[in-house]
Order: sequence, then structure tokens, then C-alpha cells
Amino acid sequence: MTLGDEVFPVQTGDTILLLPGTPHRITNPGVETLTILCASAPPYANYDTVLLD
Repeated sequence: MTLGDEVFPVQTGDTILLLPGTPHRITNPGVETLTILCASAPPYANYDTVLLD
């Protein structure tokens, strides 16, 4: 998981809090499928998305 400049591993059962405006991404270095449950308050909108390299 990358949050801003911080990079750290996550595992099953972890919860990650993303503050508004925080650049973030997740990668799956494993062989198993990565499944994510995402909850957003206020509701997420597509116009909020900025794709980063």
C-alpha cells in the first residue's frame, strides 16, 4: 500500500484510512486474487479521481 510517501505491506483483515486528497495505490505482489471492500463518506464520485503513475 502506498499512502503519500509511505509504503507498507497490508494483509487480510487490515483497515486503511485514506484522508481526502491523499495520493494512494495498492499493488498485489502475490499470486492470490486481491479483494478490496471500499467504503466512502461522503460518497465517492468519479470526478474525484486523479490517476497517478
